[in-house]
Amino acid sequence: MIKIMQTQSVFQFFKKYKVDLLICILGLIGMFLLYSVNYLLFHVIAESFSIVVGLAIFIIVWNARQFIQNDFLKFISIAFLFISILDFLHMITYKGMGLVPGYDANLPTQFWIAARYLQAFSLLAAPFTNLYQKKLRRVLLVYSGVFLSLSLLIFLRWFPNAYIEGRGLTPFKIISEYVIIGILLLSTIIYWKRDQISYRFYKNWIVLSILLTAFAELQFTKYVGLFGFSNASGHFIKFLSFYLLYRGVVENGLKHPFDSLFSELKQKNESLKAEVQLRKKVEAENYFQATLQNNISDVVISIDIDQNITSWNPAAEELYGWSREEVIGKKINNIIFPANMETFYQSIYEEIFKTGNWQGELKHKKKSGQTFFVVSNMSLITDANGQLLGMVGINRDISQQKIEAERLESILMIRKRANFLNEKEILQLAVNEAVRITESEIGYFHFYDHETDLIKTEVWSDKVYEQCSIRDGSEYALSQCGIWVDSIRSLNPIIHNDYHQEKSKQGYPPGHVAITRHCSLPVFDGEKPAAVLGVGNKPYMYDQQDINTLEKFAEDLWVLLKEKRNSVALQKSEARFRKYFEQQLVGIAVLDSDLEWMNVNDYLINLLGHSRQSFLKQNIKNMLPAKLFESFVENKDLPETIQTKITHRTGTEIEVEISTKVVFDEENKLDYIILLVNDISARKTAELKSQQMLRRLFSIHQLHINITTHEELELISDLVLNVLKREFDFSAAVLMIKETESDHSDKLMLFAEIGFDPKYKKNHQIKKGEFENFEKLFLRNTNWIEGPAVDFLNNEAMREKLSQAGFVHYIGVPLITNHNIIGLISFFNPQPITIDYETKSFVLAIVNHLASAVANYQIINDLKQNNQNLTTSIQAIMMAWANTLELREKGNIKHAERVAEMTVQFAKHLNVPHDELIDLQRGALLHDIGKIGLPDKILSKPKQSRTDEEKRLMRQHPIYALKILSSIEYLKNAAPIPVYHHENWDGSGYPYGLSKTDIPFSARLFTIVDVWDRLTSDQPNCSSWKKEDALMHLQNLSGKQFDPKLVLDFAQFIDHEMEKNNLFF
Repeated sequence: MIKIMQTQSVFQFFKKYKVDLLICILGLIGMFLLYSVNYLLFHVIAESFSIVVGLAIFIIVWNARQFIQNDFLKFISIAFLFISILDFLHMITYKGMGLVPGYDANLPTQFWIAARYLQAFSLLAAPFTNLYQKKLRRVLLVYSGVFLSLSLLIFLRWFPNAYIEGRGLTPFKIISEYVIIGILLLSTIIYWKRDQISYRFYKNWIVLSILLTAFAELQFTKYVGLFGFSNASGHFIKFLSFYLLYRGVVENGLKHPFDSLFSELKQKNESLKAEVQLRKKVEAENYFQATLQNNISDVVISIDIDQNITSWNPAAEELYGWSREEVIGKKINNIIFPANMETFYQSIYEEIFKTGNWQGELKHKKKSGQTFFVVSNMSLITDANGQLLGMVGINRDISQQKIEAERLESILMIRKRANFLNEKEILQLAVNEAVRITESEIGYFHFYDHETDLIKTEVWSDKVYEQCSIRDGSEYALSQCGIWVDSIRSLNPIIHNDYHQEKSKQGYPPGHVAITRHCSLPVFDGEKPAAVLGVGNKPYMYDQQDINTLEKFAEDLWVLLKEKRNSVALQKSEARFRKYFEQQLVGIAVLDSDLEWMNVNDYLINLLGHSRQSFLKQNIKNMLPAKLFESFVENKDLPETIQTKITHRTGTEIEVEISTKVVFDEENKLDYIILLVNDISARKTAELKSQQMLRRLFSIHQLHINITTHEELELISDLVLNVLKREFDFSAAVLMIKETESDHSDKLMLFAEIGFDPKYKKNHQIKKGEFENFEKLFLRNTNWIEGPAVDFLNNEAMREKLSQAGFVHYIGVPLITNHNIIGLISFFNPQPITIDYETKSFVLAIVNHLASAVANYQIINDLKQNNQNLTTSIQAIMMAWANTLELREKGNIKHAERVAEMTVQFAKHLNVPHDELIDLQRGALLHDIGKIGLPDKILSKPKQSRTDEEKRLMRQHPIYALKILSSIEYLKNAAPIPVYHHENWDGSGYPYGLSKTDIPFSARLFTIVDVWDRLTSDQPNCSSWKKEDALMHLQNLSGKQFDPKLVLDFAQFIDHEMEKNNLFF
């Protein structure tokens, strides 16, 4: 039974977490495949996953921080933001990424340790945090400071070394990993024991994540190389750790937002449920009544049997303008009914008493006196016993609908009459309608020119013309006009409901219509103001409703005006089109739906060499390109423009561009086709010429760039020959140059060729005399020679080869710099070549650029040779110094040469970069250069017979070496060996008493080689040691005089050299 239960438990576990297990397995398999193919890509993917998880935690929690009561989540989200940034820096600085020059593999390892310390301490501190909003900002600032401090320490190289190339992990790195593991295990215990609701959905996942993180850190204590399996296995485990962290925080935070992020709020809400439900039950009926009265958008008014108002809801206050306090208890007739309508409303009351309700349209008034229309529904109110209490009415404002209907009727009426009116008459009619629908007395419509800023008076309403003499067509600068054009200035509708109180008014002349109120708005043509429409002297206030009505009216009116103008313009256009059709400098033809000629202009007829009569007799199929004609016949999509050739009456072809426009009728059937035929023969020729010129200019520019960016001469030469081959049609060409600028011989080296026999490739040299007239290029300074190829060759063998290749024509162009010919390009072709002026100028320009490149090539070759000579001389001088010192000291002859060579070999064994070997070799050769400053009597004495003062002076020779070498820029980098090779690993050496890694690496390496050579070479009064004894001596002094790691490396080096039977053994 127990086994069955255990099996069921395991089955339930796999069933519950099958998706997680599948993701982890597939993720590990994918990462292992990446690791097998490309470690760097594997590393980027592994680190990117953890970075994304960390940032996701921060983004989710930070954006919901105002609602989250869980201090653990707030704290840990900030921590993982900066952990992710450190991991990102670790990823982009990893060896092989190449994004941060000047740093080795130590830099990413330092960022790794910094990120893990920050993660471990953050997880340890998170359960004890108590954050509020301001404190949360402080935590963010503290973490920012910690991050910036760690980054500065690392980039400034003040952070302890974590990894040394060639040696592996430092003790600091390994000890730090174990410290981090300890902190993580302590955090695990704390999380497991804490059982607050805040951790209910996270605890198991986070504990497992921390344990895996600790196990991953254990793997990172074992690797030696950055790309080893121990390093990779640590990243596998880190992937699983961050996936568990994602499941615990991010996914649970999304799936259980109320249980995890808002758990405390949920508890409070549940505790209030009972009380809320109780209150709702008690207040439901009262709340419904109050809401109905106060929030309904319709007006609700009730009266008693004496027609006194008993209720007046907020909608009534807003519509009528009366407050509730002003109307309660007053007669309703005096408040909302217009004058002289008492009899009408009395008949309505009688109808209600008979039937119980009434519904219909009524005219009401506002407090301001403005009248408007409402739809009203009135009913009787009785008590529970059927006793009459009064009446209730529900009113809805329909004035806007009434005004909109009037506006539409006005526009329809104007449209019907527009066909028989001119523009001014249409505007006159429209202004009068605008006055009517806004209940105004006067109105106007004037045009505005935004370019000249002028107002042109156009029309006024009839009453204005009746009451004052006014002249249309007057123009006024906008700045001179009064408030009647304020809407143009502001580009917005303007209302002046108390004209006399407006400070900006300019008044009006005698006889002008008196103004009490005014409303105007700009009329737009697209986005620019084109006119102003205004009305005035409404009996009551203008409001937004008037503006809305006028805006729609003005918009419809402007559309009508543009249609009228377009109609007039169309009639004028038809006449102009006929004239335009015939005068066009492009062929125009019109085809009907049966693909027959409808019309054709004279230009097209003349272009094809026909008369009109003969042209119209031509079959259109024979005159159009086949593909275009097929498109017409099959009713396919026609190309808007094609370039093709059509046939002249004489049979010659003309290159043309044909544009097509298909016109359909109202039933979407083909009506007619318009063809525009443009002769582009001249344009095509010009285009080809322009393309050739641009291509050649680009070639010259590209060649210039290649020369100035120091491209190899071979590449530049090949580029030049290929460009010339493309632009200048020859069969073969060769480039011959002098190898150096200082070469004064008569020989030219065959440097590059194209189209020639492969056996005449590079390094074939020819003399000047092999060309019959080559001397003329020097003597006459000729920059271009051409003619039969054999006339320019003095070498019979070359004549024979050219003849066999079929080359008849020859062109020679010299490469000249500073009046000196430094090379020659020779072109060969089976027949004479005709070259225009532009092509010849292009060839000469290209050759001039090539001459610059060749000159640079020669200068560089001279510099390389001089540099090699200088290096050789300096090396000989240093060797002489070393031999002189050995003769003065009467010591081991050739010791300096031997240790210099052995030092280089040992360094190569340790994979020291190649560019550092020369400084090692020079430093080893001059390791005792400081002894130049010591007297011969000290140097010639045996060590054991020197006095204390002589020994003290002897110990000064490294300092003398520093003074000598620091003043020679060429030997500064070689100074560490002469200065520090007497320093000991345990600090007992001289001159500075340095110890361990404070001693430069080159000096620690050389010290071992120096002692080895002295032990294994014959010395005056002392025979050499056996190799085994010498190695034992070095191992005995390991950790005292010598670097222990380098002693082990040296022993391996000696074994390797002995196997090769190297010259040292």
